Amino acid sequence: MSLTKVELSEAEIGDLVRQAFGTAARVASVRAATEGKYNAGYYLELAGSGPARSFLKVAPPPTLPVLTYEHDLMRTEIEVMRGLAKAGVQPVPAIQAVDLSRRRVDRDCLFMAWLDGPLFSKVGPSLDLADRVELRRQVGRIAGAAHRIGAPVFGYPGQPRLQAPTWPEAFGLMIAALLDDAVRFDAVLPLPIDEIRVAFERASPLLGEVEAARLTHFDLWDSNVLVRQDADGWAVSGVIDWERAFYGDPLADVVSLTLFDSPPERAALLQGLSDGRGEAAEVSPEDERRLALYRAYLWLIMIVEAGPRGFAGSIRLPTSRAARRLIRDLAMASEAG
Repeated sequence: MSLTKVELSEAEIGDLVRQAFGTAARVASVRAATEGKYNAGYYLELAGSGPARSFLKVAPPPTLPVLTYEHDLMRTEIEVMRGLAKAGVQPVPAIQAVDLSRRRVDRDCLFMAWLDGPLFSKVGPSLDLADRVELRRQVGRIAGAAHRIGAPVFGYPGQPRLQAPTWPEAFGLMIAALLDDAVRFDAVLPLPIDEIRVAFERASPLLGEVEAARLTHFDLWDSNVLVRQDADGWAVSGVIDWERAFYGDPLADVVSLTLFDSPPERAALLQGLSDGRGEAAEVSPEDERRLALYRAYLWLIMIVEAGPRGFAGSIRLPTSRAARRLIRDLAMASEAG
């Protein structure tokens, strides 16, 4: 289990519930979430006052070392979710209560609606292609609707150090912070750190055409999508974990949205993005090189975060799959610069 996923006691959960929903509220049942590798989570059935059900998400203790962009990550998620609700983007869990005081427990806490349905990652492989295609279209539509939400600056919300007036500048700050983290956590990189830095800098001209800062989930893989089956077939019941979102190039969402090899699903996804954005979503050959750059950023995150998360195994090796893909995608992107 990740070192950042620090559990609460039932007494602490009960105290948080009473603070959030009133002294009459009590926990009827609690089940720890096994999904997710960063925050602790709990499925709660409640009695007395407050909602009948809630999902409690608990950030790591602030004393634990995390990546630069992960500081106060739950506060980012809360800000983003409120923006999504204001814009009417659905289905996203509704916020029920927030406790950022760190008085009852030394961590930020978020109560949100408990959405029904299994993870897409759990049921997707067993579904018919037609069902998967329809779900991809729906996920694309939700992501596309989020892309319509803009910001005055590029970068991570709530992180002034990682924001800039242009996308190349902001992305450069994001890369620089991650490489500093690599040094801080003694990450084993597949290339010399200066070589990685130069390759990202060489590819930066690819980003110059991005003129508007748009909300980008960037963690929208199948384990952050809930689905359900009803009389009309399979449908998306929720898109979760917006904590790693940034304001930047919405094309970056295609990275995690296409972690599959199926032309019909990719076509449905792009159609959904077009429907959600209200404008065509196409991927040109030049876009493919930008996607390689964003994939390289994702692989680098996966390598560097292994240290503070306490992960062992092949991810810590310079020959890991993430390391090999970092080399491949960084070469593809930097050659285009």
